[in-house]
Amino acid sequence: MCEFFWLESVDLQGSELILNMKLLLPRRSFCFLILIAFQFLTAGACADSAKAKLEKNHRLWKSKGIANYRYTLKLQCYCPLQYLGPNVIEVRNGRAESVTYAGESKNLDMKDVKLPDTMEKLFEIARGASEESVVYDPTYGFPTSIRKFGPKGTQDTSSFYSVRGFEVMK
Repeated sequence: MCEFFWLESVDLQGSELILNMKLLLPRRSFCFLILIAFQFLTAGACADSAKAKLEKNHRLWKSKGIANYRYTLKLQCYCPLQYLGPNVIEVRNGRAESVTYAGESKNLDMKDVKLPDTMEKLFEIARGASEESVVYDPTYGFPTSIRKFGPKGTQDTSSFYSVRGFEVMK
């Protein structure tokens, strides 16, 4: 029951206390204002929660000290086949050593393809995404899926990153 009254005056008549109150806002308007305020306040909390989750998982990833690893990256977007993958990415000493297309098409030129070819680059993509748009690996902390949305009405700028087959290499 959303009602908001303004106390206009208080009268004492004998042993009775009389409160003269005025309805300040129509009931619907006040409920609407409360709803807007709640959404505004929780939006910041959600952003903070996503940032805290990213930082927690980034610390977990860094604490593992893994410099040599391999993973398969798939991307869903309106982009050339080379980007879609699956692409097997090998990282040595924290730097991408190779990106190999592992899909059904043959002879794809990967020379100028720019992908998030390290976990650090995946963390950068995850930065700024909403909490429900990123899933992290519970053991290592790296992002296993990231859903990025473009501006409203531009579906062709949205993308989905998926990391599978992570393996630590010696």
